[in-house]
Amino acid sequence: MPDPRTATNPTTGGNPPAMPKIIVQFGGEEWAVDLREGVNVAGRSPQAAIPIRDASMSREHCEIVLEAGIATVVDRGSMNGTLVNGTKMDRKVLAPGDKIQIGKAALFFEEKQARSAPAKAAPAAGTPVVGMDDFSVWRRVSGGGLRIVIVLALLALVGAGAVVAFNKFGQGATVKADPSNLLGTTGWFDPGPENAVVGWSVKRGLASRIQIAEGAAKQGKTCLQLEKSGANQDLVAEVACQESLVVPSGSSLEISAWVRSESSGILPALKVSWMASRTGPVLLEDLSEPAPGASDWTQMKRSFAPPPGATHGQLSLVAVGRAGRVLFDDIRATHGSGSGLTGASMSGYSIVATEAGVLNVAQETRRIMNNVQVYLASDKEGTIPQAAATAGRVQVDAATKKLTATGKIPSPVDLRPVELEFEASGGKDSLLLGYRLRGDSVKQVDRLGLTMLIPGDLKGDYSNPVSRLWFRTGSGDFGLEISDGLMRVSSEYAAGGGQRVHLNVTIPKGASEMAFGFHLKSGGGGSLDPMAEVDKAVTEERMSDALELLGDLLAATREDQKRQQIQARIAALREAESTDWQAVQAQRFVAELVGLKPYFETANQKLGQYEKRWPRGKRADACKAERERLASGLAAAAEDRETLRAHRLIDRAEEHAKEGRKQLARELCDAVRRHYAQSGSATVRVAELLKKLGSE
Repeated sequence: MPDPRTATNPTTGGNPPAMPKIIVQFGGEEWAVDLREGVNVAGRSPQAAIPIRDASMSREHCEIVLEAGIATVVDRGSMNGTLVNGTKMDRKVLAPGDKIQIGKAALFFEEKQARSAPAKAAPAAGTPVVGMDDFSVWRRVSGGGLRIVIVLALLALVGAGAVVAFNKFGQGATVKADPSNLLGTTGWFDPGPENAVVGWSVKRGLASRIQIAEGAAKQGKTCLQLEKSGANQDLVAEVACQESLVVPSGSSLEISAWVRSESSGILPALKVSWMASRTGPVLLEDLSEPAPGASDWTQMKRSFAPPPGATHGQLSLVAVGRAGRVLFDDIRATHGSGSGLTGASMSGYSIVATEAGVLNVAQETRRIMNNVQVYLASDKEGTIPQAAATAGRVQVDAATKKLTATGKIPSPVDLRPVELEFEASGGKDSLLLGYRLRGDSVKQVDRLGLTMLIPGDLKGDYSNPVSRLWFRTGSGDFGLEISDGLMRVSSEYAAGGGQRVHLNVTIPKGASEMAFGFHLKSGGGGSLDPMAEVDKAVTEERMSDALELLGDLLAATREDQKRQQIQARIAALREAESTDWQAVQAQRFVAELVGLKPYFETANQKLGQYEKRWPRGKRADACKAERERLASGLAAAAEDRETLRAHRLIDRAEEHAKEGRKQLARELCDAVRRHYAQSGSATVRVAELLKKLGSE
């Protein structure tokens, strides 16, 4: 039966109509691929219509859809994107001559003529174009049947020789196929061009590098070798699988890997980043418990349960700690039915937490905050997140509905544990999140903070540091208030949507314990500027609150100009406090001078105003002494001026009696009786003095 791809066309009397072509340039070679009607997938998968063995592209990187002679390129959610004529595109109708860039390969649509690599002779007409290091035959041309048979025979001989050579010279056990492995039917690593690792890449922005290591594998002949950098951004190094794994509803991911490390200062771990789709956003990061590396091959195993809303998981190999070499082999991922994450509901909010206490917060299944976790940062060494905590334990109290978590976060300085305690509880229309970190290792840490992903936008302009955030999600507006003190805020847009928000605070020198909390409230709004909070406190006569806010603001501010402004406000408030205290003392002095009750009452009011304005001032003891002095003066004070004059005459009569001038004392008493009889208190004193004079 004739091959339909090489049969002549009766209407043309010759070859079949020419189909549009893709000209591929990669690795110094160039070849052509005829496009078929329908979907033509391009990627590093051997089953792709346009297979290219490039470690920097996805297995199914993009597709070229040919319909009625019109070709359209569509990105398939690739990690590194698809560029058409230098511009990143999700979809574009192609015109002759358009250049498609995927990974390190360039694809030209239809117009460009293929040529072979400079180092090789040009293929004769009808010769299959072989452009990959695995010698795959890419296309068949009319009249090339004999040549194809010859090439296939040569390939069979080469393959048989490779098997013999491997059995004789290769190291490691024979690799067995594992059809259930989501990463492929084998657990070993295929070398790509220039010994690149196919399907795996180091997280963007890191200085660490990976390559294929030969002769040191646990299975087969090759394994993945991570050369971990000592740079501070590489304190937690990640090697990510370029393909995200689909997770059916109700399933978990069962991950295992063999690891070997040359340094005990490196803590390897497995990580799954749960995503709402193939391209993100990341909903939750979950790590197996990092453990010290060993010189012998050691297996890591962990069941990872997805949070609500997650459909894909991206697997990463993680190494926490210092610089060194780590080997990974036999990576396996299968679907399982592992138990779900710990969850709780309180005050209308739903929370799920990993073993390390990393949180997702939702309201009626709508996401509010994702991947909420604390982190420890050293300016010199780098940052370690809560997800890398060891000995994690999460519990829910059935009676109080509180969710608590404990664990130990490795210090970014020397990996010694920092004790972590966390509690989530419901308040009145709010969610309360409280964190406490303690231990001698805290003294080595420069900063601690909180990071989260919000599925919306951060609202308002923030002048660091801040006391609250306001953000908008699909569930509405929310405010996140810092319970005590101020924190610096920064944010960036995340892949797949939303904003990644970071809050941090400098740890006081020598502190071995830090605690901070947050109130999540619906509605948001309110003042976002801490200086506006200061002004509000001053307007409301809360001068101590204003002074404390300014003190926190000064401690968290680094810019010289802002520090000068804050210091000027602090000086003005302290001067106002001194003026208020002088007014209290002046009022008391007048009251004592006049000796009337209304004056003492006014002095008491002035002291009360001072204590209200400065409740936590430095004069607490002085205020107490002032209050006692005013109380004593008030008890002895006269009610009006007439009574005051009567009492002063009685005071003089008492002095005369004391000095022996009894007759003069009696005359003054008689004068008080005649002129100030209406003053009851004066009359009582006169009677007491005359009685005393009579008895003498």
